[in-house]
Amino acid sequence: MVAGAGVGAAVLHDAPDFYMLGYAAVLAAGLAVLVMLGIPSVARVMGMAVLWGVLIAVPYGFRSAVLDWRGEQVTATVVEVEHGPPAYSGNEDHRCKVEARGDVFWLKSTGGCDWASRPGDRYEVLHDPHDLVGATAPGPPIGFRVLVPAVAGVLVLLGVVGARSLSRKSS
Repeated sequence: MVAGAGVGAAVLHDAPDFYMLGYAAVLAAGLAVLVMLGIPSVARVMGMAVLWGVLIAVPYGFRSAVLDWRGEQVTATVVEVEHGPPAYSGNEDHRCKVEARGDVFWLKSTGGCDWASRPGDRYEVLHDPHDLVGATAPGPPIGFRVLVPAVAGVLVLLGVVGARSLSRKSS
């Protein structure tokens, strides 16, 4: 469920950033349920929290793996720029509508769009031609050969730690 929510967060790439709060809520609720099931040791709770934290990287890893698999590096030209209101963190949200090879898509701050972006600017971006995930600045990808075993390993470790904690619970 948690990994699926992470993939869902990556697929909603044109949605506002506050949609990620839903993913954070799923992570927090899952950890709270595991704690309520009776994990007796604080060390085990902290261990599970660390493993749970690794799952937070699922949206980034999924997007990176898709772009590694079928992404195309293209030169995109900015057509329109939107500057959002300042966020609570003090950063502003910037989005650029760009055109590359006849495709028009949105590029967020992570893809190179920033406060100085203007129509006519050109960026090198890694773009999914099927628009499953959002475009980003080129960089070292996380491939499916790394992502799938890493997420599976974390889920197995969470299951083992949880099962051992439940079997050692004193009545």
